[in-house]
Amino acid sequence: MKMIRRPPRKIVRLTPVELSGEIAKWYNNHTAAISLTYDIGAPDTQLDRDVQQAVLERGLHLDYELVTYNIWQEKAEYISEVMIPNGFQFFGHGHWHINHDQLSYERSKESFQLCYGAMTGLGITPVAYAYPGGHGRTQSTHQALADAGFLSGRMFEASDSRNNPYIMSNEETEPENWFALPSLVMMSSDFSENPDVIHDTAELIPFLEGAIKRRAWLITTYHAIGNPEG
Repeated sequence: MKMIRRPPRKIVRLTPVELSGEIAKWYNNHTAAISLTYDIGAPDTQLDRDVQQAVLERGLHLDYELVTYNIWQEKAEYISEVMIPNGFQFFGHGHWHINHDQLSYERSKESFQLCYGAMTGLGITPVAYAYPGGHGRTQSTHQALADAGFLSGRMFEASDSRNNPYIMSNEETEPENWFALPSLVMMSSDFSENPDVIHDTAELIPFLEGAIKRRAWLITTYHAIGNPEG
């Protein structure tokens, strides 16, 4: 039997190199961040298929709500087979669309846990949540949401929409409260003349510029896109 001779191992001595780095505040080191969130419960309708196509054509990202008690089979299949592969993401919106501030801690947590479990059943990793009706004003509700496994909760307060929607401005590295994140309430002037909400692109642009100036994160909340009756 012929012996195979292995070459002698060489020890390579590396010269230490000093490295320096900085963690980017936003993805791909962008100056600011924005989340487009959409409170709509029927993403498989033809109207919303059209909305999704418009989003994809523009290279945008749109995050959909999930109220999980009414996820029928066709809707679940559309989410898993069409929306997720196309890059759409989802946030919890309760197992039931109810005011969780009116519930006990235990019942709120139950609703949040059911929502969390249903999302994981669809192959979604739950991270964000939006309180139905913006009803996430109490510490008990915040604690129940955190204990159910969600990492953040989004508000929906028209009166606060223009006040201070900027999250993690300038040198801030975390929100004041992960479970009470502000959002810009988006409502067309045809639907609401409320001066506190954002009615159109012209009203939104100053907030986009403000986010860039502050290196901040904005969340926008839409309803009934393309549906004047909504």
